[in-house]
Amino acid sequence: MKTLIIALLLGFLLQSTYSQKIGFIPEKTADVSERDYNKGKYILENSYKAVEENGNWVYADYWNIAVGYSYMNYDHVQILELLNKSKKEDKESFCAIVHHGNREIKEGKFYKMLGGDFLRLIADCENTERPATRKSSLKEKSHYIGLNYDLIVELDAMMQQDQKYRKDDDILTNHVKWQKQKALDDENTAALIIIFEEYGYPGKSVVGEEFKDYAALIYEHSSDLEFQEKYFPIMVEAMNNGELTKNMVRLIIDRLQLKKTGKQIFGTQAGVPMEEEKLIREVQFKYGL
Repeated sequence: MKTLIIALLLGFLLQSTYSQKIGFIPEKTADVSERDYNKGKYILENSYKAVEENGNWVYADYWNIAVGYSYMNYDHVQILELLNKSKKEDKESFCAIVHHGNREIKEGKFYKMLGGDFLRLIADCENTERPATRKSSLKEKSHYIGLNYDLIVELDAMMQQDQKYRKDDDILTNHVKWQKQKALDDENTAALIIIFEEYGYPGKSVVGEEFKDYAALIYEHSSDLEFQEKYFPIMVEAMNNGELTKNMVRLIIDRLQLKKTGKQIFGTQAGVPMEEEKLIREVQFKYGL
């Protein structure tokens, strides 16, 4: 009995110690760039918010916090522990993420930080079925002369994350899938902030006709309304400069309006009621739509 009590007490103390880390943001160190630190901070803040909202941890929370820590070059032991927890929570989904980034495992942060420990952790992922992914639309690099090829590659990978579970018919009713997709959306949002701050909107002149709407589509699916409102003006500017299509801006306006009032302006959202005619006309006039 005494042994059982001690074990239960120890378990409680360990759980309490870990739970106190909710909300913890490491200090910036000299070896970490401002860009990487801010990206890591955003990922951590949204991961903590997801845990608090859901009331429990899922595999994606552990993974995302590990990702946030990696951008900050934080405690490597804790990063490995978090990755182990992610895998233990949902091995199939953990391995799906590993497969998704397979082409750059030995170039990625986790391998560079953890080396053999990371390779041993993911070794048995080779025995799991690889998830179907959207076929990349990328051509040979020479096809994109005059455009930002590295940014095109990044946006193409982000779009695959954006559609990973969203393409499934049961995404709106399957809570587990939705949480997994939201975790990927949060990661994309953090990446978009960096892109927007560096390039403004990456439209037609930067990434070409085929990819000019990619960033807007990913932005539209973000769950962070504050982020969307902050960067909405660059969408309008891009539209006015011919870098982004008007239909995409109409879609974005409707998504933002839906979040704020439960209604829409342009009718792009199926089954959502329209705003009053007066407001519709005002918005159309304001943005030239």
